[in-house]
Amino acid sequence: MGRFGRIALKTILWIIASVIFLVLLVVILIQVPSVQNFVKDKAVTFLQNKIKTKVEIGHISLGLPKMLVLEDVYFEDQKKDTLIAGDKLKVDISMLQLLHNKVEINEINLQGITAKISRGPDSLFNFDYILKAFAGEQKKEVKPEDTTSTMKFSIDKIILDRINITYKDVISGNDVKFNLGHFDTRIKDFDLDKMKFSIPKINLSGVNATVIQTAVTPPPPDTATAPLNLDLTLGTIDLSKIKVVYRTVEMDANVDLSQFLVEMDKIDLKNQNVAIKSISLNDTKAFLTFAKPKTVVKQVEKAIKKLDTLASNPGKNAWRATLGKVSFVNDEIKFDNEAQKAIPKGLDFAHMHIQKLNADITDLSYSPDTIKGKVNSFTFNEKSGLAVQKFHTTFLYGPTSAYLNDLLLETPQTVIQKQVQVSYPSIDAIT
Repeated sequence: MGRFGRIALKTILWIIASVIFLVLLVVILIQVPSVQNFVKDKAVTFLQNKIKTKVEIGHISLGLPKMLVLEDVYFEDQKKDTLIAGDKLKVDISMLQLLHNKVEINEINLQGITAKISRGPDSLFNFDYILKAFAGEQKKEVKPEDTTSTMKFSIDKIILDRINITYKDVISGNDVKFNLGHFDTRIKDFDLDKMKFSIPKINLSGVNATVIQTAVTPPPPDTATAPLNLDLTLGTIDLSKIKVVYRTVEMDANVDLSQFLVEMDKIDLKNQNVAIKSISLNDTKAFLTFAKPKTVVKQVEKAIKKLDTLASNPGKNAWRATLGKVSFVNDEIKFDNEAQKAIPKGLDFAHMHIQKLNADITDLSYSPDTIKGKVNSFTFNEKSGLAVQKFHTTFLYGPTSAYLNDLLLETPQTVIQKQVQVSYPSIDAIT
């Protein structure tokens, strides 16, 4: 038995050593350029045979146990145009966790990506053929009686640089061009089962987007008001150097945002409650032009209908929001309603141009029946000659009263310093 035990032990050790040797050999070979080219060629051939369109991959790097890098990637659509191309697609994934039904992505890093997405009159996207190519196998592999546990997903870091996306939709009439300089975020919680997500910080900069909406009849709006069963926690949202153009046959909007910084507190979508610590908007220009009379009429009618709906169904639309502090620094707003002729003199609410807008507002609170806050300072210049040099007040609009306390309004020609209080039995009584 002793001799047999020694032989068995040696055999087991040899098997273990052989497995380790094979694993090390694979790790070493997979770093060899010729082996990587072999893997790349096999992957390209498989994809081309599967989707029947051109596929190119310049280089594949596989670093066990978790690194995958694709360089110089090109996928062609069925019209022989670019579907997606990229300089580098890097995925840091813990491959050993796949054995435990876990998809643990440590980092997604995309650089120099170009994507062209479109949808035709048949309601099909130009990438639908890829989904169909792989759908057949999935249907064969998935068994109804399969009761194995689902995959657990987690994502830690996402980095995007030099992203260029075009999207043209014949059905909705959208023609979108989107260029992104840089985006990065860290994700603390990513639980699809519990729909729980926590994102401590989001950085977005260098965006240049154009959205052109043609005259297409939209589908009936979804009037459902059921709260979202989503646990979402956001931290700091830092947006800078954002330029957006939105055009329709009746409206033209342009936003040039220099810096927009948001510090979130909590988001409770289920109970319709949002709390924001602070919002800062600096050196931003926003221009809005309405081209036809019916546009303004329609917009006003929609707004009135929406307000009536909110007022008649407060229980279904019981959103509450608090904002600790909001500040504007050197912002500019321009509004023109071309349906109305500009008046030669005085303040024209249909043609306004506000410059040097600065504001400091704190303790803002909104609920279905109450709006309150404190304006510490609010100044601006308007093209008519109106210049608000000082303005501050503490305000409230509630179910039975409204007031403007500590009110001060100062212009070069006028000073108003008063306190205004109004009481009423109910909001319905003064509607």
